[in-house]
Amino acid sequence: MDVPIDDVMIVTGSGQGIDMISKLLVNPGDTVLCEEFCYQGAMRRFRQLGAKLEAMKLDGDGIVIDALAAQLAALKSKGITPKFIYTIPTIQNPTASILPLDRRHALLKLARQHNIAIFEDECYADLLWQGVEAPPSLYALDPGCVIHLGSFSKSLAPALRLGYIVAPAALIAELRVLRRLMIRHPTAFIERSFAQFLALGYYDAFNRRLVAVYTLAAAYAGAAGALLAAFFVLYQWLFFTYADGTPGMRYAKIALCTFEDENPTRQQMRRRIVALLLSALPVGLGFVWALFDDDRMTWHDRISRTYQRSYR
Repeated sequence: MDVPIDDVMIVTGSGQGIDMISKLLVNPGDTVLCEEFCYQGAMRRFRQLGAKLEAMKLDGDGIVIDALAAQLAALKSKGITPKFIYTIPTIQNPTASILPLDRRHALLKLARQHNIAIFEDECYADLLWQGVEAPPSLYALDPGCVIHLGSFSKSLAPALRLGYIVAPAALIAELRVLRRLMIRHPTAFIERSFAQFLALGYYDAFNRRLVAVYTLAAAYAGAAGALLAAFFVLYQWLFFTYADGTPGMRYAKIALCTFEDENPTRQQMRRRIVALLLSALPVGLGFVWALFDDDRMTWHDRISRTYQRSYR
């Protein structure tokens, strides 16, 4: 969507965006609604400013709208109007849920009814798995009541420290004054370099490759996790269910014994299971490296080739 330039402000990463918005809006004693499982950095900042946090109930799809409606009604009966609703609707931290479109509309409707701003943190929105699509951002659905925070630090490089706030022009004007007092302005060199990076299509190409790698890495990590869990279940079954002399322990000794030691003790067997896990580690690392090591390219060649896959 097209956004007026007066509605956008550059910040040094989403962390600074959270800090600035909190400093501008939160006063001691204010109530802030956060998801019951939430990014700890934001919660700590709100608490440092004296806010009282109220937890919004979550399920596998994110905020439970019916529960939030009841919560807002209960707060209203006490004469409390929350300062804002802080949410990570796309790839929520830490649950990784994606709020469905119907819930996004319902959340915006509730915010309008109760005259509450929504603070939307979308710093992970570019890191979707392949084949997964997210609904439009809350800001795209209703710019009038949403403060939108985005970041390139998560998707491109953590040390880049480049993010942005999109909000009504009047709020952005106040944030600009606050930013000037805090850091004067972000590094212009980084801003101009990344603007060129975007204009040439390199970011889109890089992000497609990154998402593909994340998707494959997640699949291998899931398989490795299942294998590790199976080893721990085996460990539990052998050493905490069966005692010496039982059939389970005899089978374990047959499976783990060596020619030099045909009757290992329980301690020796534990050490051999740990050694077996450690010996499998290089194989697992080899699988992960295989995801990146196409045609034995160096990191420099690989990054350069990725950047060259652009739409021009």
